[in-house]
Amino acid sequence: MDFINEPSNQSPDHQLNLFSWQSEQLAEGWKLLADFNFDKAESNFQMVHQQHNDDEEAVFGLNLCSAWELTFENCSLKSDSDKASVLFTEWNNSSFPMAWGPQLLRKSLLHKIINLAIENKVFQINDSITLADLYLIDEKPELAELALQDFITNHHKTTSLQINLANIQWNLGKRKEAGQNYMEALITNPDEIEVKNIKNDTLATIIHKFGADMAPAWGWIFGQLPLMKFNKFKEPEKITRKGFYTYYILFTAEMLAHQKKYNETIAWRKQLKECNPDLWCAYFDLLKRRKLK
Repeated sequence: MDFINEPSNQSPDHQLNLFSWQSEQLAEGWKLLADFNFDKAESNFQMVHQQHNDDEEAVFGLNLCSAWELTFENCSLKSDSDKASVLFTEWNNSSFPMAWGPQLLRKSLLHKIINLAIENKVFQINDSITLADLYLIDEKPELAELALQDFITNHHKTTSLQINLANIQWNLGKRKEAGQNYMEALITNPDEIEVKNIKNDTLATIIHKFGADMAPAWGWIFGQLPLMKFNKFKEPEKITRKGFYTYYILFTAEMLAHQKKYNETIAWRKQLKECNPDLWCAYFDLLKRRKLK
């Protein structure tokens, strides 16, 4: 929808004045609509429509006034915890042409949904969208990161949420923080990791090639993941997953080397060679590059 008015047969000066008045009224109508002042917005669009009944933008604006006023009325009848979800559903199913006015309304509605979610302490907007996702749509990844961190800290941590947090941090250039969250998710629930959801392309390739279970060890070898100590290391005999146990051996060998306990380091490196010869070869190449004993 281009919102282009047909030229009139009036004189150029008179036509320019009418066009200026028409443009000003339409612009004011969109501003009022974006402020959710539906009555005044409708009045502005109606004045333009009365003077130019073929003005597509005025007709479109009038239709939006009616539609969103009804949506807001329906939304007011919902419980506080459902208001953000109801408004988001309508927003997500609506079409906003790439013109200044509709895009102003689109942005204003998005902010309204975010504010409703914050006011009513709602994080999960629907089955697939969270408050963090709304911030990403609004191109505010820093706020998305904060929202996710707050929810994970004060509520519960899931693999998908932790991967989402890692992805946001990766895109923000926070490689250390992203690596820690990728690593913890991979160690805790490798079966729940989907390669397509990993924004770190190199790590995604590692997971695709070696599998999510082995990704912590290989991810460290290739410099994509940090070495992290986990509580399960206190009872290594209870570690059942091969990938996690391999990572445990690698971690222990590295820590002993750092402590300059060379005999013990060599013993653990031999265990790594027996456990996974291919990983050992890659690790040995890394040691040679680092010129470590």
